[in-house]
Amino acid sequence: GRPAGAETPSAIGVARAGAGGAPRRATAGPGDVAGTAGPRPGADGALQATGGTRSGTDGALQATDGAVRAAEEAVQAADGAVHAADGSTRQPRAGPAGVLRPAGSPPQRAGLEALRLAVHHPEEVASRLERFLFLDPRQRAAFDALVAEDDLHRAIARAERADPAVAALLRRVAVEEPAADADDVVVQMIRVAVGHALRQLRAEATVTPERFADLAAEAATVRGDLAAIEGDGADPAAADRLVAWLGRRGEEDA
Repeated sequence: GRPAGAETPSAIGVARAGAGGAPRRATAGPGDVAGTAGPRPGADGALQATGGTRSGTDGALQATDGAVRAAEEAVQAADGAVHAADGSTRQPRAGPAGVLRPAGSPPQRAGLEALRLAVHHPEEVASRLERFLFLDPRQRAAFDALVAEDDLHRAIARAERADPAVAALLRRVAVEEPAADADDVVVQMIRVAVGHALRQLRAEATVTPERFADLAAEAATVRGDLAAIEGDGADPAAADRLVAWLGRRGEEDA
């Protein structure tokens, strides 16, 4: 590992700038990823004409639920590699009064490993990580500080002014070498973020009956892209589409 005071001339901010300052993006527009995200007058008219037919409602909810379950199962199945990097090979950290703290949930473990990669091997993840992939607010703030500065020490100083806990997190990952493959970590971050977004999509479906058909189609398309990033034959374009979809959802919620 790198000593706590070691000089770190390169940061993810530099790598991202070298890569053009923006990650790879699918060229499809907002309506292309969902497949049928545009207006569906026929489906909407049928729902309205039947007063939101119960069978149509149940079918849309079941499709969305299925996508959520598929995402959650993928997260659990894929957590092994990242857990091996952060849970099995790293001892639980001692908290106040010597109380041991667990390694963390799958999203937290994946986020920690992503931060380690961003600090130690920024060239491997600079164009592939986005702030909305970090569901933990403290990890997201740490990533923001790394992106904003071209040097780790300046990133820590920036974080210290805003939140000392975020600065402490950056100091921690600075002395912990990443142990998982960058591809595995990025895919795991995408899976976790997509699972979270699909749960939000299901909630939207329950309160906006007029959008049931569109939301079900959107969830089904996302589920297909999730399946396409699994295994050795993972499709990079599917990962790009999922990241683009998450980015658009973040813009809509902003």
